[in-house]
Amino acid sequence: MSDETETAEHHTVDGALYLCHADDHYCPATEREAAGETAEDRERRYLVPVARLNLAGQPDLIHLSVYQWLPEFQGWGTRTAICGAPTQPGPLMKATVTCPGCEQYRPRYERMLAPGYRPEDDDPDVLRAQLAAARAEIAELRRERDVLRRARARQAATSFPDTSPNSSGGN
Repeated sequence: MSDETETAEHHTVDGALYLCHADDHYCPATEREAAGETAEDRERRYLVPVARLNLAGQPDLIHLSVYQWLPEFQGWGTRTAICGAPTQPGPLMKATVTCPGCEQYRPRYERMLAPGYRPEDDDPDVLRAQLAAARAEIAELRRERDVLRRARARQAATSFPDTSPNSSGGN
C-alpha cells in the first residue's frame, strides 16, 4: 500500500468513494458534517464555485457552475462554468467567485435554479406573447372607455332640463 492511501481517509458520499487527506481538497463528507446538512435533492441543481481548468493562458479565476446529479455517472458533479469557461470537476464550497462573467450570469441562474421556477418566465417568445396580449387588452379597454365617453356626451347633450317660461313647471 502506498503512503498516499495509508494516510488517507475514505468517504463514501452519494455512492462515490473519496480518498481524502486532511485539508488538501474538497471532501463532500466533511463539508456536510460541518454544515449539519443532509444529502442534496437529486431533482434540484445548485450553483457552486469551481476552479478553472489548468490550461495555459487561462486566467486564475474561481467560476460558478451548476452542481447536479449526473445519472450517467451515478454521482454529483459539475460541468463547464456558467460563463462558458472550462473548469475542474467538483465544487469548491467555501471559495469566493472571482470571475466577472459568472457574476454577470449569477442572478439569472439563481432564478432559474430556484424551486418553483417556470421556464416560460424567461422565454422571450412567451414574454413577447404575454406583452402583446396585455397591449391588446389595454387597447380594447381604451376603445370601450372612448365609446362610453361618447355615449355620455351624447346623453348629456340631449338631456338638458327645459327651463323655458312655457314649460310645465307647476303652473
